[in-house]
This record gives sequence, C-alpha cells and structure tokens, in this order.
Amino acid sequence: MAGQSGDPHRAVTAAPAQPSLGTTASIGIAWLALQNVGTRIVGFVSQIILAKILLPSDYGTIALATGAIAIVSSFADFGLEEILVQRQQTMRLWRTAAFWMSLTIGLVLAVACIAASPFFAMLYGAPAVTGLIVIQALALPIRQLGTIPSAAINLALRFDIVARVAFLELLGLQVLTIAFATAGCGAYSFALPVPIIAAARTAYLWRLCPQAIGARPFVRRWRHIARRSIALVGSRILSTFSGQADLILLGIFATTTEAGLYVFAYRLAIQPVRVLAGSITGVMQATLSRLRNDVHGQTQAALRSSRLLAFIVMPTCFIPILIAEPAIALLFGERWSATGIVVKAQCIGLAFFSVSWISGALVQAQGAFGLDLILEIVFSGCLLLIIGLGVHLAPHARMDVNIAFAMLTYYVLVQPLYAYVILRRGGATLRQVAVIHLVPALYASAAVGLAAWLTSHPVFDAHELLDILVASSIALTIYVALLRLFSRDVFGDLVARSRPLIRKVGRLRLALGSP
Repeated sequence: MAGQSGDPHRAVTAAPAQPSLGTTASIGIAWLALQNVGTRIVGFVSQIILAKILLPSDYGTIALATGAIAIVSSFADFGLEEILVQRQQTMRLWRTAAFWMSLTIGLVLAVACIAASPFFAMLYGAPAVTGLIVIQALALPIRQLGTIPSAAINLALRFDIVARVAFLELLGLQVLTIAFATAGCGAYSFALPVPIIAAARTAYLWRLCPQAIGARPFVRRWRHIARRSIALVGSRILSTFSGQADLILLGIFATTTEAGLYVFAYRLAIQPVRVLAGSITGVMQATLSRLRNDVHGQTQAALRSSRLLAFIVMPTCFIPILIAEPAIALLFGERWSATGIVVKAQCIGLAFFSVSWISGALVQAQGAFGLDLILEIVFSGCLLLIIGLGVHLAPHARMDVNIAFAMLTYYVLVQPLYAYVILRRGGATLRQVAVIHLVPALYASAAVGLAAWLTSHPVFDAHELLDILVASSIALTIYVALLRLFSRDVFGDLVARSRPLIRKVGRLRLALGSP
C-alpha cells in the first residue's frame, strides 16, 4: 500500500473536464440509478428463487443475527468515511491515521460481536443466532480496510465506480447465497457469503484507487478524529436502535416465523425505495459537502432534491398496494401470502421515510452531528412510544402486522418533522416541507384509488399477471397525467434530469449492439 499514488483524481482516472456540481450530481444520480435498477433486478430474482428454497424462520433468524451485529457495531461507528469526505483537501494528512483507526475498530467490533452472540441468542430464544453472528462478524475488520479508498472515490465524485462496486458486491452476495441455500445451509446461506464478499470488495477498492498508507498509526490523531465523532457516534447508536427496534421487539415477543414474514415483506417494500432514494441520497451527500460554506445553497439544493425524490418515490411505493396480494401469490407461492398486508403498510411508510433521507444527507454534509444526536434522541423516543401504543391497542393481532402499522404511523407523522427541523436552519418553511410530502402522496393516492375502481370491473378478472400489469399501468398513467396537469414545473424538471440517464442507456444499447 505504501508508496502508491494517493490522489483519488488520478487513481480512478477522472475525466479532464470539470463539470458543474449540478451536472455532476445529475450524472451521478444517473449512474447510481442504473446500478440500483440492476441490483434490484438481481435482488428480486434471487428473492423469488430463495423463497422457493428457504422458510420464513430462516429469514427471521438471519435478520435477528444481522440486527444484533448492527447494534454492537453502532457503538464504534465513528463515521470515518464521512469525516474524510468532509476534509476534502486535507484528506491526505489524515488517511494513514484513519486507516489504522478503522482497522482497529473493525477488529474490536468483531471480538465484541462474537462475545455478545450468546447473549442475543438467549434474548431471542434462537440458538442459531450465535453461529450466524460469529460468521458475519469476521467481515467487519475486512470491510473496514476499504474505508480509505472508498472515501477517496466518493471525494472524487466518481459515482460510476461507486455504482460498479455496489452492483458487483450485491451480485456476488446473491449468487453465493443461492448456492449455499441450494446446498441446504438454511439461514447460514445468508451469513456465509458475507466475509467472502467483504474480502473481494476491499481488494477491488484498493485496486481501483490505491492510497499511500504509512506504517506509523499516528495514534494521537485518533483522539482528534474521535472527538470530532462523539456526537456522530451517539446519533449512529440511536439511529441503529430505532432502525432495529422493530426487529428487537419481534425477536423478543414473536416467533422467528413472524419475524421472517416481516423481514420478507420489508425486503419487497424497500426495493423501489433503494432504487430511487438510494441513488439520489448517495450522490447528494458528496455533492452537498462541496457547498459546506453555503448553508442556504445547501438547503435549497436539498429542498429541490427532496421534492423531486418525493414525486418519483410516492407513486413507485403506492402502486404496489394495488397488486401486493396477487403478485406475492403468483411469484412466491402461498407460503408467503400472509405478508400482503405487511407489504402494503411498509410501502406507504417507506415512501415518506425515504424523502427524509436527503435531509439526513444534509446533516452529514454540514457536519452537524450534535444536531443529529439531539434529533435521534427525540425521535427515537417517539418511535418507541408509537410502537408501544400499537402493541398495547391491538394485543391479539399478529405481531408483525402490529409493528408494520406502528412503523407506518411513525414514518408518516414524524419523519416530515425530522426533515423540517433540519431544513429550517437554511431558511426552509414548514409549508415547503409539508407540500413536498403531501402533494405527491395525494397524487399517488388518487391514482391508485382510481385504478382500483377501474380494475374492479369483472372484465379485468382475466389472468393474474395481466391484471397486475394493467392495474399498474393505469395507476402510473393517471399519476403522470395529474403531474402534467397540476405540477408542470416538476414534470419538466424530471424530464430534464432524466436525460443523462437516457443518454447512458442509449450508449449502453449501442455498445451492446456493436460488433
């Protein structure tokens, strides 16, 4: 590693021209959108295959193990990559210290996860959790080794490389998971590929973007990094606990089968969100970091991106409400039919949740980790209160259904407030934030409602697959018409921003068609 070039702009062979940040962001979103579409197709196909092989209890057991690792890991999540991206021009002065600190954190976390594994197995009443945690813990120090080249690639705004790495990582995970599942490994099918793919990812990142790392760890500098990260670590701990609260409660009070049904439904519901919101949010954090001295400019960029994201993600998440039951029965079989109601609740909730991701990216770009910590304390309390009320008011309902509707309530009522508190620091008003969330949700609700009414006629009861395609097409057509009629500026902006993606697809088609 030592002695190699550490300049990310040279190492990843950046183009000589320097486009504007807006153009770079649009191109980055296009690249990550292509990657996300590819990965979600791979993920969806693999989920269909795995649903035929594995049981709901397998999904529940691995989810509890993965959640346990996330909880332990959050106590040492110093956000080194985010800090390095923030430092920009001085990154080369910190990368050696950050490398050794990152590796040390990974080793400590691995040991901590392995030591805590019997406790989580006892807490959840699932002995298999111990082995699953141990296997996945081995990947923690291996993955931490890739922090420095990953930060350099993001700093160089090379989102094409980010997209490529993410796609290959997911493809490898899915292929190995299916292979292990076919071999009869059960829940271990999800855990065994994790350290293997972590090693391949880290090696690939260093090959793409080699960095000069010294042998001296500069331990004294770790204190400066840690001091800068105290608030970030606190917010990450609370964020992880709130993100895992549903699984923790399911693990304690429900069976692994109920937990598996919930996780399976979540994986279906999150697919469109990760395709769309994941692409935009991943680009925005690095892009907004370039505007860190212009709070108003950052906020306006975040508002525009949140608005566009809301108009894209709302129909994408609402339309599956129309087709959840028949699609699950057709693709996955009766074993998973009980997940229909959970998928619907999670689709609506995740649509609102994903719009706030850009506000979270803004906090990270501004380095406002203290604010993020305060918000996590307040909103984590709100989440636990809502989940507790949901379980108390319907004690005899299925636990996975209870938790799903509690999360829906939290996402719809609380997450817009989270976004407002962050955006108001740069001059955004409550009305602006409310409009961003409510207007596209109303359009999507109207489109889904009209489509449901139109397709309720007996003439549409032909074939399940045909009914699914027709209902989705009608809902999407109505939504686009509403957008074109009542929000022409948004419609025009979406068309303009989609052009880089269309050009990329066109070039790809030409390349594939060339001899």
